[in-house]
Amino acid sequence: MQSARRQKDQTSSMKQIEARHRCGAGNLAGESPEVRTRLQANGAVRPLLQLVLAATGQPGSRVLSTACTAAWALSNMLQDSSSVAREVVAVPGAAQGLVQLLNSSTSPELLLEIAWVLCHASFRQADVNRLVHLGLLKPVIRQSSLCLQAVSVSTEAEHTKLSLLRPLLRIAANVAALGGRDAAAELLVPPLCTEAVSMVHYCLTNRDAGLQAEAAWLCTNMAAMPDRPKGEEARSHRCQDALRQLVPVLEHITLCGDSLAQREAAHAMANLTAVGTS
Repeated sequence: MQSARRQKDQTSSMKQIEARHRCGAGNLAGESPEVRTRLQANGAVRPLLQLVLAATGQPGSRVLSTACTAAWALSNMLQDSSSVAREVVAVPGAAQGLVQLLNSSTSPELLLEIAWVLCHASFRQADVNRLVHLGLLKPVIRQSSLCLQAVSVSTEAEHTKLSLLRPLLRIAANVAALGGRDAAAELLVPPLCTEAVSMVHYCLTNRDAGLQAEAAWLCTNMAAMPDRPKGEEARSHRCQDALRQLVPVLEHITLCGDSLAQREAAHAMANLTAVGTS
């Protein structure tokens, strides 16, 4: 009996040590590009990724907590590191698993960290194209819509949901900038366009200057996407018309907003008015 208890205590102690190692890796990864490069060279990416992907399905609380910590450490490693992003997307099943987690996880903490991982992993055109083919846009816009619904029902949820909106906006903006015609075929036609414009409008009218800037950047990139998908000209026109309805809000930001939000809003207005006159 004592031997079994000692073995259980040792197992618990090892798990605590592993958790501290994950936290340590995350803290180190946030320090500098040199540290991130060293962590990658020592093989830190795949073990962290495996811990994150273990949360697919219906994980227990311990697996979920581990996945959150690992995703946070992984997102820190991905900052400004295209080589880590390439490694993450190249792991068989990894990109699909991350998209699945964004679509199905009910944990606000894990959703936030997964969103940041996908945000940092979507800065290269090849990676964005692969993520688009795996269906990234639908869960991004779906989670954004759920955020807006939650905020409309309860102001207590506002801080948590606005924290999630920031990486979701950035993912959508990356896809709009780099996803080409395949992304346009999804993002420039209803229902995704309608939901995306609603998200942009909410964020532009929010008091958070950072959200305003992110939303204006998404608006800029959507207005500059490739030609409307063949056969979807009428519905795509309606999307562009909906985007142009945001011009008065953008104009207000250029006059009264934070300096970063002003700059992004000016870019958005330039693209939208150019589209309107083409």
